[in-house]
Parts: sequence; C-alpha cells; structure tokens
Amino acid sequence: MIEFNIIWLVILIVNVVSFGLMVLFSFLNGRKKYDNFSFANHFPYEAFSNITKIFSIIFIISLFATLGTILPFVGELKNNSILPIIIVFVIGITGVFMIVTFYLPMKYQREHIIVSTFLMAGSFLSISLATVRSFVAYSMLKRFNEGGYHLALAIVGLLFVILMAIVIFNPKLKQWALLEEHVNGDEKYYIRPKFFPLAYSEWISILVILIAQILFLTSLIN
Repeated sequence: MIEFNIIWLVILIVNVVSFGLMVLFSFLNGRKKYDNFSFANHFPYEAFSNITKIFSIIFIISLFATLGTILPFVGELKNNSILPIIIVFVIGITGVFMIVTFYLPMKYQREHIIVSTFLMAGSFLSISLATVRSFVAYSMLKRFNEGGYHLALAIVGLLFVILMAIVIFNPKLKQWALLEEHVNGDEKYYIRPKFFPLAYSEWISILVILIAQILFLTSLIN
C-alpha cells in the first residue's frame, strides 16, 4: 500500500465535477432539442453540445492524468504493481470509447454499435478490476484487523459489476431498435419506447467509468 497523494484527490475532484457538468449540460441541451428528452431513451450523441465537449475532454484528460501520478509509486506496490497500471489504461481507453459515442451518430449504425459494445465491455472490465483492487487491499490489511474501508469499497464495486453484467446480458439489447407502434385514427406511427435499451445502456456505462475511477483512486488510501 502507498500513502494517498494529494494529486489523486485533485484528479478525483476534477473527475467528478467535469463528469457532473458534462451530464448536466447534456441534459439541458437534450431538453432544448427534444421536448421529451430522457436519459432512458436518448443517446449521448443526441445531447452533445460544444459545452459538453469541453467537459468530456477534461474528464478524459483527468482519467489519463492518473497514470502519470501512479507510475512513480509502482515500486512501492510490490507484487500488485501491475494491476493499477492495467486499471488506469483500461479506464482511459474506455473513456475514449465514451467520447466517440458522443460524436458518432446512429446514421453510422454499424460503427456506433461496435463502439457501444467496446464501451460497455470496457466499463464492465474497469469496474471489475477496480473492485478486485479493493479486495486485494482488504486482504492485505485484514491480518492487521484493518481494511474495513476497502471492503466497503469492494462491496460497492461489486454492486456496479452486477449492474454492468445486467446491462451487457440484457436480452432486450438484441432488439434495441424495436419501436413502439401507435395508431391515431387511420394514421400509424412508430416512436421509441420509454426505455430504449441501447441508449440507457450507454449512459449507465458512462456512469460506471466514473465509479470505477473513484473506487480505484480511493482504494489507494493506506
């Protein structure tokens, strides 16, 4: 274990604030563009704006900034030294897929689905690795009657691992493009259901990236 670095706290704050502002302005822009905007049935790219772009880039930079602060302490991590680096890279690369989902509209359907698949898989792997990291920290400290904090982090992480597993194995994802049929007199039209599987799955995956980063950084506390 290593002592908590104040830089990690700064990165963590930047992460949370930039993520929160990114989601907030996505919501505001989405409501401006669509009367019935909802995170449950609209894709991230549909709510993207120039302001959102700024905060999403800050969010990604803060993800990768973690790596630069971890490397100097790798020697102190001993047998567990490779895991933090793997976690940072996985979270960072998954963050890149997140950015692409904001830019890639559904008119490029094949490409969008591929990116979305990598986003969900990366989010699942990120939160799983961060959870493993917390369990490892707990196992190292429990012999000294310590580590309850890390156990709590691991339990929280496990809940999000389960959530991402539900998202990934949701059978409705196979029929993500299925629309609801409505009839108004002689007119028949189709609209998105209240819960559009691929859309809300992308939003959940984006949230899980942040949770994974929070768990990872806080698990570095001795």
